[in-house]
Amino acid sequence: MSRNQTAIQKVIPIVAVLLAGGSAVFGQTAPAASSPTDKSNDQVTKTKDDVILLDPFVVNAESSNGYVATSTLAGTRLNTDLRDLGSAVTVVTGKLLSDLGATDNLTLLQYTPGTEVAGSHGNYGGQSSVNGGNDLLRDPNSGNRVRGLDSADNTRNFFMTQIPWDDYNVDRVDLSRGPNSLLFGIGSPAGLVNATLKSAIFRKKGSVDFVYDSNGSKRETFDVNQPILANELALRFDGLHTDSKYEQVPAFERQNRLYGTMTYSPKALNRNGNQTSISASFEGGNITANRERSDPPLDNISAWYLYGRNNTVAATNPAVDGNGYWNPFYWGDTNHFPPWLFRGYSTGYFGAPLFGNSNGNATLMPIQGTILPSAATKAMFTYNASGVPQGLINDNIYTQGQNLTAYRLNNNLVPYSSLQYANAQITDPGIFDFYHQLIDGSNNRQWSNWSSQSLNLKEILWNGRAGFSGDYYHEKYTDGELSLYQNAIQVETNSFLLGPGGATAQTQGYSNQNVGRPYVAGDGYENDNLSHYERQTMRAQAFGELRPTEIWGRSWITSLVGKQLLTLVASQQSLKQEDIAFERFAYSDVTAQQVWGDSNPWLGADNNRRVEVNTYIGAPMSSASSLSSLHLSNVQQYSVPGTQTVNVPVFNYTWINPGVSPTAPWVNTTNPVNAGKTETQTDNPANYQGWTMTPADIVSIGNNPNASSFSGLAMSGTKSHNYVNSEVASWQGKFLQDNLVVLFGIRRDEATYFKTYAPTPTSANPLNGDGAAGLNAPTYTWDDTTYTPRSTVTGTSKTTSVALHLPASIASKLPYGITPSLLYVQSSNFKPEPGRFDVYGNQLASPLGRTQEVSLLVEALDGKFSVRIGHYKTVIKNSDSPALNVWFGNGLYDWGQYYANGLISKANTDPSSVDPRALAAAKYWVANVGQVYTPAMLKFWDIPVAGEQYGTDGHINSAATSQDTEGTGYELEMTFQPTKNLSLIVNGSHESAKFTNIGGATFDWYNKVSSFLNTNTDPSHPGWVVGDLPLWGGTGVGNANYSTNGYHEDPGSNWSYVGSVWFYNNESGTAGQVANASARVGQQVMQMRPDHLNLIANYTFDSGRLKGLNFGGAFRWSSAAILGYRGAQNASYTPTNGQSQYVYDLNSPIKGPSERHFDLWVGYERNLMHNMKYRIQLNLQSVGEHDRLLPSYANPDGTYGYYYIQQGMTWRLSNTISF
Repeated sequence: MSRNQTAIQKVIPIVAVLLAGGSAVFGQTAPAASSPTDKSNDQVTKTKDDVILLDPFVVNAESSNGYVATSTLAGTRLNTDLRDLGSAVTVVTGKLLSDLGATDNLTLLQYTPGTEVAGSHGNYGGQSSVNGGNDLLRDPNSGNRVRGLDSADNTRNFFMTQIPWDDYNVDRVDLSRGPNSLLFGIGSPAGLVNATLKSAIFRKKGSVDFVYDSNGSKRETFDVNQPILANELALRFDGLHTDSKYEQVPAFERQNRLYGTMTYSPKALNRNGNQTSISASFEGGNITANRERSDPPLDNISAWYLYGRNNTVAATNPAVDGNGYWNPFYWGDTNHFPPWLFRGYSTGYFGAPLFGNSNGNATLMPIQGTILPSAATKAMFTYNASGVPQGLINDNIYTQGQNLTAYRLNNNLVPYSSLQYANAQITDPGIFDFYHQLIDGSNNRQWSNWSSQSLNLKEILWNGRAGFSGDYYHEKYTDGELSLYQNAIQVETNSFLLGPGGATAQTQGYSNQNVGRPYVAGDGYENDNLSHYERQTMRAQAFGELRPTEIWGRSWITSLVGKQLLTLVASQQSLKQEDIAFERFAYSDVTAQQVWGDSNPWLGADNNRRVEVNTYIGAPMSSASSLSSLHLSNVQQYSVPGTQTVNVPVFNYTWINPGVSPTAPWVNTTNPVNAGKTETQTDNPANYQGWTMTPADIVSIGNNPNASSFSGLAMSGTKSHNYVNSEVASWQGKFLQDNLVVLFGIRRDEATYFKTYAPTPTSANPLNGDGAAGLNAPTYTWDDTTYTPRSTVTGTSKTTSVALHLPASIASKLPYGITPSLLYVQSSNFKPEPGRFDVYGNQLASPLGRTQEVSLLVEALDGKFSVRIGHYKTVIKNSDSPALNVWFGNGLYDWGQYYANGLISKANTDPSSVDPRALAAAKYWVANVGQVYTPAMLKFWDIPVAGEQYGTDGHINSAATSQDTEGTGYELEMTFQPTKNLSLIVNGSHESAKFTNIGGATFDWYNKVSSFLNTNTDPSHPGWVVGDLPLWGGTGVGNANYSTNGYHEDPGSNWSYVGSVWFYNNESGTAGQVANASARVGQQVMQMRPDHLNLIANYTFDSGRLKGLNFGGAFRWSSAAILGYRGAQNASYTPTNGQSQYVYDLNSPIKGPSERHFDLWVGYERNLMHNMKYRIQLNLQSVGEHDRLLPSYANPDGTYGYYYIQQGMTWRLSNTISF
């Protein structure tokens, strides 16, 4: 238990006692004080809190009435009537938060218009990919989407922040949808979610709250506000401790926070219509979690169980037996590899190869002809589900169960196989109960900790005619994640293990006692990272208001021209960010050097340092009556290897038979693949010392990463520093007796971006000598003068807002006091991303957001009824697109140059060995490749111009592909409070969010390369083209053939030529990517639900026998989500060799189910004693529902491909004592 956690738990009961003690502890309650002006600044009024409501820099929580708020800072940073703003702003009051039991984004955003949120009770899947991504583990607060476009910025008191908001210290939440340059010229075009933090007021009050829920969670908060000097000084403290449990055992989240704020308004300065106040606040907090997974594990067992177990191919396939188990000797024999298994190609995959070197190349057995120096197996820790060690075994589980989707694709069991199918998940809780078990057990961690401080000085002058405010905000935030297992269940398919212990120690293996058992695997490599953030903001704001009535009196001029408000803002924001990726555990660099012989054992490139951890979670499955009967366990114990020394098997290649000639013939009798073949004595394992057990050191972070624990385990480090200088001017004018309100603002932002990287070790520069990234290197510093690259981006954005109200003289004649208004807004912002370049090396323009909205507002019944219907159009340009990947760009050049030069050289020495068609392609390539790879491109992407080095690394994979998105829709917001007892809210939306452009320079370059590869190389042979250049050492062209479309067909070897690689007609191939990216233009964004509707109501009895009782409920409905599109044959493509090209049919969307949920609550409040109340409330969410899976992605054949978990009914019980 942390020190902060212990302190907060002790403070909460003490607070209750102290509050009950009243003034004896805290001093006397301050008497009422006067406040300068009302909202119109025409008369002096006081609030019941003795806080000046008219302070234009704040919106007081007490100004809200139930669910209704009438003003906001989310328009201009000054207190402005919502009815005078064209922007779409929703205010969630403290009363609404309390009734819903909402405490953060995850529990609120499903009730607000135009917003979606991931999580077990959310209305959005939120996966970052259809193949196992999960947005929620490290940062659940960011798992939201606004209008289907992007996640909202997270702000507190309109300062950008990393700290997730929680209602323990929040008065209200403002949701601003769409860009608003008056608030932030730089940020998310989707909008922001702003939490207004509690402030110290001149009235004594407090509360203590205890909450419990159906998962066994506990939540404890306190709130203490105490005046110290009457009407001058007040302090407020808030604390939070949570111990949240989840339905997936043993998932948890523990959170501790402490917040304090003060307000000082010295009487000596508050006179003659002027008011000075100083406020300050701080918060410290931490979160430790092992969060639930929102998606079931991947299914890598069904293909083996359904198709490999009890197979009929064993009689003719010596590599497998009747149970579908694999004989590792046959790893290199592709003709006998069964389709229900997956085979890796380098170390670091599930079940890495038995042998490996520092380059990642591998071979299974030395007797197959390839001898690697100092070859050895990786050690692999194995456990059963209860954590009992099963031994340290050789890591030659090189085969594993194939994912069910991959099996179906590889065996042509589904149509449109070139399009994207999701990896299959386990959707039967009889196999594994993903609803109630966290598959990782206690082996994952997520954490965050932070501190923040703010200071504000403001002066209101001349009875509110002018004023200024100066703010300083500082924040430090750190978060990170530790993981172990991948979210997938595998099956052990290797019939025996190779290494010492067999009948013949040098060659034979031993029977694998765990064959057929299901397991989960991981190597501490993925998703182990942390980030440090430090934000600092200084902001100055000044306003001046011209009041024409004070100049001309009340006349026709002042009825035409009303108050004119000018606001100026200048700010400077700074964000330092460091991102570190590390391995949770690995072999030491010394082990890699001495055992594996690595000259540069850098973690970022050397897979041999990884240590596999496999945990069996069930008995052998070969005799299981059905998959549903398995009832697999999760991992039940902590399984992360600690720092230790283990023995690993190493094959020693010391020659022990000096009398035997290495070139002498030898008949292979040990390997069933090569049995009976005559080889040489170099292939005879009896000539070597053979298997030996060798000590190997493992270094481990374990479960507690800190600055000193990364020694030897850091893979990469990045430091960046962003400065943003902003200047804003806005004018708000009121005309026609305040019935026309015009707002215009202009903003200029200058963003400067610096970035540096931790150097990686090389043989010549080993840095710390531990094989890790140089986090302590002199060049890895916050000194901006050393940063590269550096870039400055400037942008100017404007906002125009118009509100036209029906004059009161006309509205008074309408029934029920109906007052309609027309509202309009146009605004923009941008997101500076100076580090993005296209394939030509040109810097891409920063992502830009623009919105235009028109709304009809109707108010009635003296403000008790309000309904707003709006139409918006938001355009986002130049954002990053995941639809295209140009990773092969530098590989195409490297491979083409290497093999073209090699072919020409070979032809010079042996002309008859080279096909003339291939030679023509090679010569044309070398002479003309500069048409598509210009010297400037080669230099920019760091591709060697000579092109003689095969497989050299370039950086063209860093090229960004841009896309544009357009969102349009209608939004409805209605609030109705017919009596003080009844509050009603209705909100809804009809939305569309589509891709309007994808590709940009990437498409242009693709077309140039395609044209080049289809260029004729010999006029006397029209069919000879550049793409005929053979790869992989080939000297001929076989049956190579090009269609007029440029698609290369070679049925026997689709990867034998430059052209076939480039035009590979598959989702992962360049041609397939381009075709499908083009088809995505016009598609709705993933998981788009066009329609949403929410109804919320609460009734409170304030008299009679039921006095103090309240009850309410909510109804949430969402239409069917668009999860994908059916595949179709590309009508504009001419098939060749019977091969068609497939694209998505935008006229055939695949939809998921619609959703409807009911929530209920009932509460009761009564007085305990003088000034002390007790309140209890029970909330039921998703009444009558059970756990279920909802689809989040649809395959092109119309089936659902990926799912997320939605929890059934839960309850929450809160107990509050207030003073």
